[in-house]
Amino acid sequence: MLMSRELDKASADADQLREQINRANHLYHVLDAPEISDAEYDVLMRRLEAIEAAHPDLVTADSPTQRVGAAPSEKFGVVHHRKMMMSLANAMNAEEMVEFDKRIKRMLHSEAEIEYVAEVKLDGLSVELVYEDGLLAVGSTRGDGDNGEDVTLNVRTIKSVPLKLLKPKHRAIPQLLEVRGEVIYSKAGFARLNEERERRGVVHAEEHEHRRPTRLHRADAPGRRAASTCRRPKSPARSAQGMLSPPGCSWACIMKCRWKWL
Repeated sequence: MLMSRELDKASADADQLREQINRANHLYHVLDAPEISDAEYDVLMRRLEAIEAAHPDLVTADSPTQRVGAAPSEKFGVVHHRKMMMSLANAMNAEEMVEFDKRIKRMLHSEAEIEYVAEVKLDGLSVELVYEDGLLAVGSTRGDGDNGEDVTLNVRTIKSVPLKLLKPKHRAIPQLLEVRGEVIYSKAGFARLNEERERRGVVHAEEHEHRRPTRLHRADAPGRRAASTCRRPKSPARSAQGMLSPPGCSWACIMKCRWKWL
């Protein structure tokens, strides 16, 4: 009887959390009028994940925890990633950071101390740039991790993205280089964009799109013509490497190709 009451409570809590999370998603992504912070959203999601982990039978197909990533739109060409593009997880406190360190050591089968590098997370549009023999060949979104949308023409309008890599001294440019990162709006660039919008007297119907850079760039890259995208002050920030050929190339060699990235 006790187990039944506990399961009923867990089921009710899970339903309530799904409702709260779905409402938060709708307010954030559709209405652009969030009521809770990202940290508060993460707390709700973690509570739901904990309940579903303890009671797998309570997992539903439409649960927010089952949303892995957005499938690429059929309106655009589909690009298959040679190496899966992963999304980021988070750690909310010191205990979770310690557990992260333990997981890494288990993966490495080593108890040796690890030196970490921490960087500020830039919340933008995840993209992958593919360079073949030093020339920009393909730009794509993360999509569902395996397949993304072809946004090559839009990416080429971002002036800080090199169309051709500069050859470093005494080294060869990689035959194949995949670079992952975020397309972002700087605060200054976003402010200029809104000032320009006000000067042009943009109609009220578009106002929701310009309240936060995170919404603007996510709608921007796959959804607009390259000529329109070109006028917007976006910048890419490199965060990871995908495939690299030949394998002997080092990351230090890649950095000497002189990325003009943030």
